[in-house]
Amino acid sequence: MLNVHERRFPGATVQELTELVHTLGSDDDRLWPHGSTRWPPMRMSGPLAELPRGGHGFVRYHVIEHQPGRATTFRFDDDLGLPGVHRFEVLDDGPAPGLRHVIDARPVGSMRLAWPLAVRWLHDALIEEAFDGVEVRLGLRDQLRRPGPWVRFLLAVSPSAEKEDTWARSQA
Repeated sequence: MLNVHERRFPGATVQELTELVHTLGSDDDRLWPHGSTRWPPMRMSGPLAELPRGGHGFVRYHVIEHQPGRATTFRFDDDLGLPGVHRFEVLDDGPAPGLRHVIDARPVGSMRLAWPLAVRWLHDALIEEAFDGVEVRLGLRDQLRRPGPWVRFLLAVSPSAEKEDTWARSQA
């Protein structure tokens, strides 16, 4: 399964986008959607350059490659049921710089059903909200888009970020 999200940001610089990606999972995370109870926060055990472990909600992974200014690749933990990787990339080709998020994995076990019914929908909404947040920071958009009805339903029946910061609890 290949899941790709890409967005260009006219007026942004590659350096601005690189700085946003570099904050992933930190206390100063400026890329991951936060500020509401909609999404569990991304937490990492250290800076991306140190190839840390981390996750968000029930999803666990570790950094397997960090290319400053280019890309960060995470490998999902084996027990997730999604053998493979996900990666954030800074794009410096084309008419404007951009960001790309890619999942390259194979759903197994219960994830074969969970991915198409719920996880994919929540993942797609989360990444699009992250990209919307970049546009808000850059002054290209006034506010975040509202998720569609299926995503709103899934969020309503899912634990909130306040209730489900399992990474922080597991580190305590």
